[in-house]
Amino acid sequence: MTCPAQPEIHKTQIAADYSAQPSLSQRRVLQHLIEETRALLQRIDSLHPPGAVVAAVSGGIDSTMLALVCARIAKAGHLPGRFVIAHLDHGQLPESAIVLSRVQHLSSRLGVEFDYVRLRLEPSADELSMRKARYEALLEIATRQEASLVLTAHHADDNLETVLFRLLRGTGLRGLRGIPEARSLGEGVLLARPFLRIRKSELSRLLAESGHESWLDPSNLDLGKTRNYLRHRMIPELRRKMGRRLDATLVAISRSAQAVDEMLSGHAETILETRGAAIAPWRFELGLSGLSEDDRPFLSEALRRLHEAMSAEAPKSSWLERAAAMLHANTGQRLAAGGDLLVERTQKGLLLLNVSQAGRPPEEPLSFAVGPQSMRFGSTEWQLSARYHESPPLDPSPQACGRFRALLDAESVKDGMFLRSRKPRDQFWPLGANTPVDLRRFLQGRHVPRFDRDRMPLLVDSEDRILWTPGVEIAENAKLRPDSGPCIEIFAERAG
Repeated sequence: MTCPAQPEIHKTQIAADYSAQPSLSQRRVLQHLIEETRALLQRIDSLHPPGAVVAAVSGGIDSTMLALVCARIAKAGHLPGRFVIAHLDHGQLPESAIVLSRVQHLSSRLGVEFDYVRLRLEPSADELSMRKARYEALLEIATRQEASLVLTAHHADDNLETVLFRLLRGTGLRGLRGIPEARSLGEGVLLARPFLRIRKSELSRLLAESGHESWLDPSNLDLGKTRNYLRHRMIPELRRKMGRRLDATLVAISRSAQAVDEMLSGHAETILETRGAAIAPWRFELGLSGLSEDDRPFLSEALRRLHEAMSAEAPKSSWLERAAAMLHANTGQRLAAGGDLLVERTQKGLLLLNVSQAGRPPEEPLSFAVGPQSMRFGSTEWQLSARYHESPPLDPSPQACGRFRALLDAESVKDGMFLRSRKPRDQFWPLGANTPVDLRRFLQGRHVPRFDRDRMPLLVDSEDRILWTPGVEIAENAKLRPDSGPCIEIFAERAG
């Protein structure tokens, strides 16, 4: 993007070039920052594909040091891709254009590529909205630059502040972990924070000794904002009264939370891998057989992951408690979440669904004929196809084909076949039964989830008699008999 005209930068603004020989203390602190950043890059190397590295630089102390450190590492050839400095112009302050130009000038002096986005924020935007907009803009830049890694300059003081803020506000275990070292920013892009072990004072001292100036956003001094009040009033006062105990206590809380969360995450991952099955991104079946009350914390973490994956939102703690309690619920019990997420207790476990993405069955019956093409059942995941045979095929056997293939006596559908969803007072004649039974009770007895009963494509004849419930059973009045001749072979499949 094209930047505004570059204002004059006086020598007093940058008293010493970054290439100048640093003092011994500078070299030690700088080397520490470089080692911390390189160590992070090594730890997350397997988590992101090769690509450019973007550093988010606001022009403040922390991000300016991030730019200087990454430029050193890039010059030494130790970044996984080319280096790009990114700036987000909030456009809400008179100084925004000047800061943008200064960051661009810094990029030029370091010989680094530069990119920026001008945020479109309402004057009344709250902190959460601004944070969301910033990360969306960073993802936009990363995508444009074909970057796989975005670095931000969050430091140790930010982390302690976050833990205290969440502790005062009320949070769960995950909130007490503090700021994560790395997380996904978007598909194929990782967000990482190499300075989380570095104190703000170290960054400030090194920047001051190097002669570089930084910009202070005046909005960061607004004590009307909770974060600013905590940073400038509450934490300094607590440090005066508690001394080092404050930082040590918050660090201990954060580390303990991280250790417990890692244990929960490991067990939850095992539950999802060994007990989970998904036919589509909007549907996940989780087996609960053998789990006890002792496994409930791990189940809760597994459900949290599923909620985030299927609804793109973090669940409320109250929802997680109710969802995990379904470990002991009766079959058929349901729990809704914010948005379109639905959880249903089945005989085997839990069925999680994003109803808005599931599609709907057709409102009217569909004529179904023999032919090479599959027929989609409305906008659901069900597809069916049919073949004609002069005599029943011997291979493969019904046992080998499973429950989603049926062989019908052609005589039973000589006047046509149709597909429809169930309706009140439907009857079905099970194999071996003397008379038809209520379809709803039959499907309940076969443990078909409530959600699936309403979407199942029922195969019916010209007189609207149900001949097949795919995945369940063929009807007694449609089965092959010893004297059957021509038959219809029908396949059903479910695909997201």
